[in-house]
Amino acid sequence: MSELTSQTEEQPAIGVVVCTYNRADKLEQCLRSLTDQSLDPSRYEIVVVDDCSSDRTPEIADRYATRVIRNEQNLGLAASRNVGVDGAAAALLAFTDDDCVPDRDWLSELLAAFDDPEALGVGGRVVPLRTDGLLLRYYELNNPLAHNAQEAAASGSLLQRFLAYFRSSARLNPMPQDGQRLVTVTGANMSLRRTTLESVGGFDERFRLAADDTDLCLRLNELRPGARLLYTPRAVVAHDYAPEMRDAFRRSRTYGQAAGFAYLLGRRPLPALFPFPFLIAATIPLAAVAPVMLAIPVALLLLLYPGWARVAATRRNPAYLGYALLQALLELWTTVGSLDYLLRKRRRSRT
Repeated sequence: MSELTSQTEEQPAIGVVVCTYNRADKLEQCLRSLTDQSLDPSRYEIVVVDDCSSDRTPEIADRYATRVIRNEQNLGLAASRNVGVDGAAAALLAFTDDDCVPDRDWLSELLAAFDDPEALGVGGRVVPLRTDGLLLRYYELNNPLAHNAQEAAASGSLLQRFLAYFRSSARLNPMPQDGQRLVTVTGANMSLRRTTLESVGGFDERFRLAADDTDLCLRLNELRPGARLLYTPRAVVAHDYAPEMRDAFRRSRTYGQAAGFAYLLGRRPLPALFPFPFLIAATIPLAAVAPVMLAIPVALLLLLYPGWARVAATRRNPAYLGYALLQALLELWTTVGSLDYLLRKRRRSRT
């Protein structure tokens, strides 16, 4: 790794770590927003970790960042985040992704939240950058990057986890309330004290694709039960989701694989297993007996994902009911990703 630009001599109040790999165009809009923060530029630094990109990423990073660190080989997201932490000078560290666009007051609001001396970390609001497509409107209503404020969803009993799952289906995975304590914070809009990161040994570099942020928070809660990870909705980051369905299914599969990996590490009591899609699928063959029986899986879909019926009624548009099917399919693909990962690992262990 080689440093190409030097950081400012005066230690900043907060450092932003952005890890990137072959997404130069999206990285540029991210870095532009970071250089246009309302916070005094002398109070923050921008550290970009280029994970061995082969596109225009080095040129873009050099143009905007306080410091650029280039990995000599592709290390993955968690390892790159640790590289960025080591390369930053600030005592407070903020993380966002290369496909995110932070609001102009993002850093100012994160710093304000850390006025609470008990706060070990802070998560801000994540919204879609655009809502001009079918999938993007789904993300607006059912955000896959919502922070988790439900204790049971992370580490509770099987019944508690099921009830948390049902509540999220009914409420469409909402963002928490202002000042609410979080269990896990999404890495797209995460900030932590350096001492907090050091206390848990940083990000686990075995997580190459996803879930390293969730894993770090769960380890922190084990080390310091009741740790204050706070939510502030005023620190906003817009996520530039890809509008294609294939990207949504890729994302879901990746989440499932990461959950399977965390399960094998003993970090989760269960892998990512969503029961509702399988329950609905089990009733579909009834339509072969009588077409009218197709009403059963349709009724189950609306019963098990009631949040979409509420949205359809509120907006007076029955088309939103179709998102219940999309949610079931994405959950199914997450489960497939988790099971596929576990089965492949089991086959490899036998050879």
